[in-house]
Amino acid sequence: MDSPKRLSLGFAALSNLGIGFRLQVAFACVLLLMLIGNAISFWNLNKVGDRVAVISTTEQRLAAVLRVNNGLLMLTNRLHRAAEGQDSRRFGRQAQMLLVAFQKEYRSRGFQVVAVSMYGEGPEILKPFVTKHGMQEFKTVMGNQEVMTKFGLVGFPTTLIVDRDGKYYSRHEGLIDRALVEKELEAVLGPP
Repeated sequence: MDSPKRLSLGFAALSNLGIGFRLQVAFACVLLLMLIGNAISFWNLNKVGDRVAVISTTEQRLAAVLRVNNGLLMLTNRLHRAAEGQDSRRFGRQAQMLLVAFQKEYRSRGFQVVAVSMYGEGPEILKPFVTKHGMQEFKTVMGNQEVMTKFGLVGFPTTLIVDRDGKYYSRHEGLIDRALVEKELEAVLGPP
């Protein structure tokens, strides 16, 4: 059947309803508007599907980045635990010896070590420890969870090099490399 015959059959079915010609045209217009509305809805649904695919891809990339970041944090924590578990006294003592040496060598140029104790001991334990290990020239303070959060401390020892204006210059976690820190101190302190 060709298209005009089908159309005439459709209108013939409408004439069987016993309604006038104007009402038939109005009814046909309503049907046409419904079809157009459905087509627009389908078109919008197709666009929504495209957006969902883009969002899904972005979400997958973000999830991958978060997995990598989580893996790095877990590795860092494992390394810190291993360093603390492996002869932590010797490890901490080496860091203390380097800081004492730096304080003696650079104090005439304005260098100051500020030691923050994060182990929760009180002054009655901390003062004899400072004296025993030759750290009397350090400025020694008691730390807490707030200090850890503000400075982003996740392992000990953590060494921060700060310039005279209070700006971070560098950060070292674990045992510090003497040659590297000396270069950094020279850069921060300037020529003698």
